Amino acid sequence: MRRSLVIVALAGLLAGACGGDDSGEAALAVVDAYFDAVNSADAEAAIALFLPDATFANNFYGDYPRETFEQDNVWATAQGTVYVDPECAEDDSSAQSDDAIVTIVCETAEFDAPSMAMGGPPVPVVITMVVGDGGIESIKYRYGTPYFVYVTAPFEDWVGEHHPEDAPNVGHFNWSTTEEARRNGLLTAEYALAWADYLEANNCTFRDGC
Repeated sequence: MRRSLVIVALAGLLAGACGGDDSGEAALAVVDAYFDAVNSADAEAAIALFLPDATFANNFYGDYPRETFEQDNVWATAQGTVYVDPECAEDDSSAQSDDAIVTIVCETAEFDAPSMAMGGPPVPVVITMVVGDGGIESIKYRYGTPYFVYVTAPFEDWVGEHHPEDAPNVGHFNWSTTEEARRNGLLTAEYALAWADYLEANNCTFRDGC
């Protein structure tokens, strides 16, 4: 039901946008809808914004398949990914031959569960989306530093020491199915809060330990 509502809303955003400023405004609305869906922990709504043949890439893994993107979004929303105040604008330097296809570039910062539990730092990221007639045609993430591992490495070490039975099921890409990604995300969020409580109770820092 939620997916159907998103598709109807998307059609409304793009309807009548035949080029120029209208297309740019409609594309920005679609991109805003993506960030809103992720920040609202609604993976289904986020995924529904992408066309069936959309492409996905980032600066660490290069291109990757839709299945990976969908599972990653399920994991991210389950564990509490948050994009901080995305600033988005149309990229005039990437003009398309079809006026209805618009490139949007967004600068933001991304929290995951461990970095949120520690109060930061978030990871800076530039996200480029190409929006066409009917949805998002492509998305590419270009992450900066400090990268997630700055916080997740000591977090996963702590999970391995204190909850070894769950360690293989916590952390990014430690899954093989969508349902495993969802359970991993929920477990990651749970242990991130437990880790923060442990560090505070023992007067520790996430970088220096106890």
